[in-house]
Amino acid sequence: MSDIDRLVHDLEGFRARPAAKAALLKIGGPAVPALVEVLHHPNEGVRWVAARTLGEIGSAEAEGPLREAGKQQGMEMVCSDSLDLISKKTGVAQCAVEINRLIQRLSADDASTREHATSRLTEFGSKLEKRHIARLVDLAQSSEPSWTEETSREGHC
Repeated sequence: MSDIDRLVHDLEGFRARPAAKAALLKIGGPAVPALVEVLHHPNEGVRWVAARTLGEIGSAEAEGPLREAGKQQGMEMVCSDSLDLISKKTGVAQCAVEINRLIQRLSADDASTREHATSRLTEFGSKLEKRHIARLVDLAQSSEPSWTEETSREGHC
């Protein structure tokens, strides 16, 4: 029995459930297929903790199975909440990719490319701190690659 299988089995024990869930969260993505299978477990509590754990892991791979499991009585809310968690996590990842791409364009030689990047970055308004938006406007008029590298490392998304 693999570690993941053992931990999934431990979800059946009420007292072992919190530790098993924490360990599965630490494992992350590789635990998703086993947790998806548990969404069909006969015990609602086990299904519930599996759904919640899938949401906290945040893998888009679990979206379809969570939608299906959400049709089961008693699972509607936890599956909906878990889908919201996944949506937030994948949205932040997409935001980070887009912002990093646009930040790189701030160093372009072409002024119109820098202006477009600045304009798009300001659209992220609530996702960037206001001090960074003002800095982006300044950067559109100059080239400072050290700030771009620093911002990418800090992960402002």
